[in-house]
Amino acid sequence: EAKSLFSRALSLEPDNLEVLTALGVLEFNVGKLETAKALLQQVLRVDPYRANALEGIVLIGMKTRRFGEAVALCKRYLEFCQLARQPPAPQMLILNVQCSERVGRLSEAIETFKAVATKHYDEFPQFTAALAEAYATVGQMDDALATVKSVLKDHPKLEPAQAQSGPVVVIQIQQAGDPNGRSHSQLEP
Repeated sequence: EAKSLFSRALSLEPDNLEVLTALGVLEFNVGKLETAKALLQQVLRVDPYRANALEGIVLIGMKTRRFGEAVALCKRYLEFCQLARQPPAPQMLILNVQCSERVGRLSEAIETFKAVATKHYDEFPQFTAALAEAYATVGQMDDALATVKSVLKDHPKLEPAQAQSGPVVVIQIQQAGDPNGRSHSQLEP
């Protein structure tokens, strides 16, 4: 039903980027990756830095194993954020790390993430929590724990909603254990 509503909205307003993006995300969610990509690329031709369209194409690149293309899109988005002097979405930073690992550019992506987290640390401690998630997703558990500890140490009264992924990462690490067989101690908030 959602698809028919979006299609009807597009018939009334064919250049509506919000509707095109939403329809692209819907197609992605039902597994129609080529259709989703075409819709999201149509959005990016008009607005080359629309975060949710870029994120959708990056996710399609990951699913179709086009990691180099995904890294290039992440880089374009991050450059735009820097020029616009706006913080990037933490999810795009995490996707950049995940894709960069696949093309042998993990260190560069982690350094970019660290720079963003450092630049926006006081205003957005969730960037550092998201950095911990990025470390965890690529198996760097010691770095993930150290990063979460620094957030909790520097922001002891941080609400879970503000910390976003950090506490979740700690729980996941503690439940799964370290892939190298080491154990980690409990964090004290």
